[in-house]
Amino acid sequence: WIIVLAGFLEKALAAQSGQRAGSEAGESREIHTSFNASSRDVRMTVVPAAYQLPGLPSRFFKVMMKGRLPVADVIEGVRRFAREHPGGLLLFKRDAETIFIDAYNSGFDGTEDVFREFLSGLTALPEARFLTIGEFIRQHPPRREVFLDDFLGNTKIETFTEGEARPLWDLTRKVREAILEAEKSRPGCPEVEQAWEHLLLSHNSDGRIGYWHSEWNPGEHQVAPSRRAFVEDNLKHALKILEKLG
Repeated sequence: WIIVLAGFLEKALAAQSGQRAGSEAGESREIHTSFNASSRDVRMTVVPAAYQLPGLPSRFFKVMMKGRLPVADVIEGVRRFAREHPGGLLLFKRDAETIFIDAYNSGFDGTEDVFREFLSGLTALPEARFLTIGEFIRQHPPRREVFLDDFLGNTKIETFTEGEARPLWDLTRKVREAILEAEKSRPGCPEVEQAWEHLLLSHNSDGRIGYWHSEWNPGEHQVAPSRRAFVEDNLKHALKILEKLG
């Protein structure tokens, strides 16, 4: 399966039925479920990720994680979503590493506390329960078909591995291979676990890309130096830990 933005899936369904996106047909209550999808000669199962919730501002999850939107408001948005889409799948999108690094790029260092409050609020909701995407698909197998046209995102894989991004990519591979080797001879070693943490922290997508030009988001783009330094510093910390182990 793959994840598709709910808005993009809605447009594809509307085009397929000859309706305008946002019309009654496009806003089918069945959109928040699994679909059989085809794109040229590829077939797959897709599930939607919602960027919006009823009654909440744009990019609500990011705003909440930065302490600018009460967690209680988002929980209420989840409750309204559950009522409007009974049995529907609700996915949130937020880069996991930002829980650790938002203090570097927004000046707010309470993201972990906000996230814990959010999870606690979700757990207490009688309208919602946690499950994996695989479990959801098994319980709600696809019943509808949708054709997905090509969609160019912000970046392609080359922007993370080639050009100005190549040195970070090479260092990432070096650290990853060193960690895997260390695990073979030192299973459960605290230092190896610490190296893993630094490697995971280095996986900040915005800090890993080099200079890039996007057809989808026209213009020339360059990653913020502080983001790039965060990625590189954590990779070097991991390598230093492993080198001390010998």
